[in-house]
Amino acid sequence: MNDTPPCTTVRPTRPRTPRPHRRRLWTALSVLVCAAVLLLTSSSAATADSASTGNDVQVAQTLGDRELTVVLRRITGVPGPLHVDVITHKGTAAGRIELRVTPTGVSTSASKGRESGTTVDSAVVKLDGTPGSYSARLNVDEVGPWELTLDDGAGHTAKIPFVVSKTTTSPAEKAVYAGFIGAGALMLVTVVVAVRVRRGWWTFVPSGGVLACLAVAVTGAVLSSGLPLPVSQGVQVDATIDGVGNPYTSVVQQAADYSRPPATLLLSSSTTRAGDTDTLTL
Repeated sequence: MNDTPPCTTVRPTRPRTPRPHRRRLWTALSVLVCAAVLLLTSSSAATADSASTGNDVQVAQTLGDRELTVVLRRITGVPGPLHVDVITHKGTAAGRIELRVTPTGVSTSASKGRESGTTVDSAVVKLDGTPGSYSARLNVDEVGPWELTLDDGAGHTAKIPFVVSKTTTSPAEKAVYAGFIGAGALMLVTVVVAVRVRRGWWTFVPSGGVLACLAVAVTGAVLSSGLPLPVSQGVQVDATIDGVGNPYTSVVQQAADYSRPPATLLLSSSTTRAGDTDTLTL
């Protein structure tokens, strides 16, 4: 009897090596994780200011024998409606008031300023003698300075200037948005490149672009708080169509005092002497 155990052959096993595309994918994912961490840590600082669209305009207006309060509601979009509330008080006579809106702005473009001085829309408000609010709706079709005219039909007119503005994006905020959008697009490109290409170093090209886009976005967010705001159109400077449409194009370092006289007097020779009474015409 043969008691010798059967001979078995043991084959050496080779260590498994990860596939090249898996290694590149893990490299790309590690870069994307680092970029995501950077994105989350900087999201709290990624804010920028935009020019506001303005507030309601409220004016106490005398029109003939009527004492009125005229409220121009804030316009949320252009072209869009302008809601006007004419508020009457006790003792206001009944009647009708015609409202007209006219653009008064100037522009370097002839096409933008072609309607300046021309009535764009009109509406009629009928007052029944009861104190209260009477509303009307008029349409405006462009940004810039405008004028609301009130006419009672008896030779009494009043004009109320106002500025139609829009929400504008600052250059710093545009850099923030562009950086984050570019980073998101390049993240997808990084994953595709990591799976498709054979050479792993190609993965670092789009992943480096991700980091560059994030750097641009974070830099724009940090610098946005220190950039000067544009001058207020219609308050600090005379409003124009170009200035209201894009106020950041005219950001210049000006004096802090924007005040200017409400009227300019042109004096000519006169025979009036000191102490005499005369008529002053503006």
